[in-house]
Amino acid sequence: MKYLLTLVFFIPVLLLMGQSSSLIKKHQELNQKHGAEYVSMALELVDDLYKEKLYKKSAALAAQAFDEAKKIDWKSAMADARFKQARSTARLPRKANKEKALELLEEGFKYAEENDLKRKILEAQRVLAVGLSADKKVAQIEQQLQELQGGGTKRIGGLFRSRRKALEAEKDQLAQELESLTDEQQQLKAQLDAREEVLEKLTADQMRKELLLSEQARLLDSLAFTALLDSLELANKNIELREKAVALEKLDAELALRNSQRNFYLALAGVVFLLSIGLFLRNRAMKRYNAILEEKNRIIDEEKQRSESLLLNILPENVANELKTHGTAKARRFEDASVMFLDFKGFTAIAKKMSPEELVADLHEAFSAFDEIVAKHGVEKIKTIGDAYMCAAGLGDDPKAATRKIIAAAKEIQSFLNNWNAKRKSSGRPEFHARIGIHTGPVVAGVVGKRKFAYDIWGDTVNVAARMESAGKAGKINISTKTHQLLKDDFRFEPRGKISIKNAGEVEMYFLEELKN
Repeated sequence: MKYLLTLVFFIPVLLLMGQSSSLIKKHQELNQKHGAEYVSMALELVDDLYKEKLYKKSAALAAQAFDEAKKIDWKSAMADARFKQARSTARLPRKANKEKALELLEEGFKYAEENDLKRKILEAQRVLAVGLSADKKVAQIEQQLQELQGGGTKRIGGLFRSRRKALEAEKDQLAQELESLTDEQQQLKAQLDAREEVLEKLTADQMRKELLLSEQARLLDSLAFTALLDSLELANKNIELREKAVALEKLDAELALRNSQRNFYLALAGVVFLLSIGLFLRNRAMKRYNAILEEKNRIIDEEKQRSESLLLNILPENVANELKTHGTAKARRFEDASVMFLDFKGFTAIAKKMSPEELVADLHEAFSAFDEIVAKHGVEKIKTIGDAYMCAAGLGDDPKAATRKIIAAAKEIQSFLNNWNAKRKSSGRPEFHARIGIHTGPVVAGVVGKRKFAYDIWGDTVNVAARMESAGKAGKINISTKTHQLLKDDFRFEPRGKISIKNAGEVEMYFLEELKN
């Protein structure tokens, strides 16, 4: 009889345990899923937990399902997860849970794509908003529902109708809960009736036997319980002894570990110290080496710049670059180069009146000024021969433009000499008056030899330009017919007629006067 009563009492408990084991099995299967499979199975398990009235667990699992659906951007599942999370949260006590459920529904509505799900979420929102007496929220939800259902018609009594619908929905929900409670009451009553029927069928003799058996079973249970307690006490003592032994072993292991760690840290500190000293010495040596290297590089750069400056002072830039790249420079022919010669009149007589040092100083002053003037006008200095100065233009330029450049340089040189001589005259020093001759024609330009490079030009044009200078007059710029043809439209000239020159016969010459207006 005792076992029958126990069985009758524990049948509902076993049923609940069966359901719990089913949920546990599903939860274990869920942990092995990923992605969309995890989300789908999680939402199913959320419904099962809700049916079992495990609202907190249901809400927590729905939140996890939402996070997983968000990772794979599954919007409909995200909306469904928020709906089910809100449904479980709303079943929990406290007003704050109702408000949180309303917020969850609003978030879920943003992700909902299907109209049915949107409508379900809005209706759930309406129920919660009515329960919270949020009239403005109710009106807003009602408007959303109308827009979802086709909208456009004027709402009549929307607020009261929504509250009525919400109350009806809440009434239906309460009716379902009442029905559920009634079913449970009937089940419990049926179990109680079954127990009473069993008890009525028992006779007094059976009751005595049953009581005797119960007392014997109680004594047996008491003895068994005492033995069990003794066994448990013995087992506890054994466990304590084992725990103490394990604690001692653990303590020994910790001591050994600490000793090994201490030795390791000491060794590591020694290695770090040695490395630090080595790095310090190496860095100091590297700094000293880098300083020496930087100084050497600076000296090399200065020497390189000085060498390039000297090379460019001797040779044109394109020729200097060609020499640096290839080691040689090819000679080039220029068809319309303008060559200018300058020579001081009576230089021999002037030289006799001056010391060598004074003479060289005056030539240096004059030729340095000439160098700046020809460089300013884009004319290439070729060389100086005694008191003669030679330069050329048109070594790659347009002939007329080149001739204009060399004429401009010649006129500025004459201007410089006029001012310079005025100063010299006032101090009683000899004056330097120059003849300038210019001729235009073909020349060959280049560098010859392997040592002491010098850039030079060759050709009959050079000889004729020299004759233009020797046939000219001090303070005048004497030009040939070819040069006159290039400048006749821009300048005024003084024709000199044909003048005989060495190795060229009679040549037409002109004195350059001034620029035309």
